Amino acid sequence: MFSFGESPDEVVEVLNIVPLQGPVGIVAPSCEAAISLAAKEINSGTGILGRQVRVTTIDGGRSPAEVADEVSALLATGMVDAITGWHISAVRQAVARVTGGRVPYLFANVYEELPNEPAEVVMIGEAPSGHILPAMRWLSREFGTRRWAIIGNDYIWPVATGRDVRAAYRDAVHYERYVPLGTRDFGSILTDPCLDRVD
Repeated sequence: MFSFGESPDEVVEVLNIVPLQGPVGIVAPSCEAAISLAAKEINSGTGILGRQVRVTTIDGGRSPAEVADEVSALLATGMVDAITGWHISAVRQAVARVTGGRVPYLFANVYEELPNEPAEVVMIGEAPSGHILPAMRWLSREFGTRRWAIIGNDYIWPVATGRDVRAAYRDAVHYERYVPLGTRDFGSILTDPCLDRVD
């Protein structure tokens, strides 16, 4: 955030939310590198409307409520001009509730095309129509894959993506199973004889 004596008119403060812990924490270094490079490129020119860009990263790997509380507190200072994020959908939903349209919020991760997303959340990642469905078409064309299994976490993105896969491949999904986020033992799925019916 701003240094002592620094005018907020001199800086565009971007709050960057990435998971610094947990299973998605593996992406944090690349996310931080990407936004650092973007800020450096912008600042090497005229900045944004003549203002330098500065990025503050917070941990999006915590519970959605914890992340939203921190974002809310930072927004209350009036020193946040925009939010970027690459994190899970539950965090996006919690953060969108507390931003309330006060600042732009650019969500860069793949997303699930849920209805009624707030207009101020700009989705710049891929929806299922741009990531999983083209891959499935390629597998069908190249390898003759016709019978599918959907296995994922019982969580917003996998369930919504599964819905889109079922809509596109109505009679081709022969097995579908969702397990709690954080599950480590997949033995019951891997030994399920129903998997023998899929490609």
